[in-house]
Amino acid sequence: MHEVRNANELVTLLRSSYQTSLSGVIGIDGGDGVGKTCLARTLQASTGGRVVSLDEFIIKNELGSYIPHLKKSELLEDLMVQVRPLIIEGVCLRAALAAVSVQAHTMIYVKQVLPYPPNEWYWHNEKIYDPERNIEELIRDLSPISSLKEEIIRYHEVFRPSRLADIAYLQFNR
Repeated sequence: MHEVRNANELVTLLRSSYQTSLSGVIGIDGGDGVGKTCLARTLQASTGGRVVSLDEFIIKNELGSYIPHLKKSELLEDLMVQVRPLIIEGVCLRAALAAVSVQAHTMIYVKQVLPYPPNEWYWHNEKIYDPERNIEELIRDLSPISSLKEEIIRYHEVFRPSRLADIAYLQFNR
């Protein structure tokens, strides 16, 4: 897995090592609120193409979960538009793509990195999204949590997006 620290590094890496993704599908995955949409728009400004956000395909006013409320047929139809690169972003992205039988050429996982004294950094959700942890214990320890947060944790256990990504985008928050 490659790690990049900013959008310029990411674009350079895509152009040098992931050229097929620039004429295909680029997936941006990560926890909620880590900057996936912002990264997708920045990437689009540098590479062209178009951005698809999974949030646009969620049935409104449905509380509790994400993937079960995904408008799959509308998403699939939108993904078939031939403007490339297609940059698709959202939580539980691998599950959403699997639900519509679409595969990304390159997967990017956004890791929110926070300062940790003295002069060190750590991935904010490393312990929460660690697939080696007992998932039931973790959910019990974090309780009470929203059903969306639980779905994201369970998604990480099954799909392991932070470990299976082609590129980790380190989103530094100071």
